[in-house]
Amino acid sequence: MTRQQLRRHALRATLIAPTSLGGAVAMILSVVFIALAVAIEAWPIYQLAMASLRSGRALAPPLELIAPSLITVAALTAAVVTLSLRLGIKRLEQLKD
Repeated sequence: MTRQQLRRHALRATLIAPTSLGGAVAMILSVVFIALAVAIEAWPIYQLAMASLRSGRALAPPLELIAPSLITVAALTAAVVTLSLRLGIKRLEQLKD
């Protein structure tokens, strides 16, 4: 292959895969986090809907049903944000050196 053919081939490769492995992993982990948060918050609502269907009347959500899932998601969110910021700062400091 000539040098110009290699350049064209490399350009096509960058157009096909515009992300790095780290970017793909970050996107996958983001989707996993969102799915986990939705599942945690949806479970009490599902329980409430099933109770309402069984009794035939709408029930006000009791705090003890809703609060644990909200606290869990808040803690999960805080942990993910803290971890990602620490990893990002650590990586930036490594690049600076």
